[in-house]
Amino acid sequence: MEEPIPKAHDAILEARDLCAGYGKKQVLHGVSFAVKKGSITALIGPNGSGKSTTLKSIFGLLPVFAGEILFEGSRCIAKKPVALIQQGLVFSPQGNQVFRDLTVRQNLLAAASTVGSHELDARIEEVESFFPILHRLKHQRSAHLSGGEKQQLALGMALVRRPRILLLDEPSIGLAPNRAAELFLKIKELNQSYGVSLLIVEHRVNDILRVVNSVVGLRRGRIFDEGPPQAWNLDRLKELFLG
Repeated sequence: MEEPIPKAHDAILEARDLCAGYGKKQVLHGVSFAVKKGSITALIGPNGSGKSTTLKSIFGLLPVFAGEILFEGSRCIAKKPVALIQQGLVFSPQGNQVFRDLTVRQNLLAAASTVGSHELDARIEEVESFFPILHRLKHQRSAHLSGGEKQQLALGMALVRRPRILLLDEPSIGLAPNRAAELFLKIKELNQSYGVSLLIVEHRVNDILRVVNSVVGLRRGRIFDEGPPQAWNLDRLKELFLG
């Protein structure tokens, strides 16, 4: 069995000098950061800076050219997404990806396909308690849901797997401002009520800064800066996005 290697204090997830990309095209150039256990960390930056690439690399969807990815102190490079999910690392991709031809309940059951029958009902009930709309619409085909309802279902499908850390890629995309604000509050509640750590890529920077514990800024595939949300004043944000 592979021995855990030293990890950053209180870190549940770390990237160390991460280099990754698509095919032969390198997008990330030595990216290093850590997500503390029980915290919410945001990845922000201009389009093309490598934010989504970072999440996909962590989840084993893209090749890693060099560096390390550590989940609770253990290397997770080369592990398949199914194995990472079983360990508690779950990825919710961009675009409210649900099974459109299935009902809400069937989507949750599909997401929980590896859960034993003895605890399946309890997990579904837990998710529907957190997202009451999913219980009310359990027989509705997902194709007929609104954007906000689909996003809650996508989060419910992730939550039913009981993640220790959840990677979210642009969860507010396509939502009206008021629906996005509601979603961010729900994400904060998820973190506080269930103790789930989160790493979030989000373009609504002003909104996400209100709910996170730390922020990592990416630009051109490299770390621009990182720190608490209050450190990201207007001048710093302008430098990140316009510099």
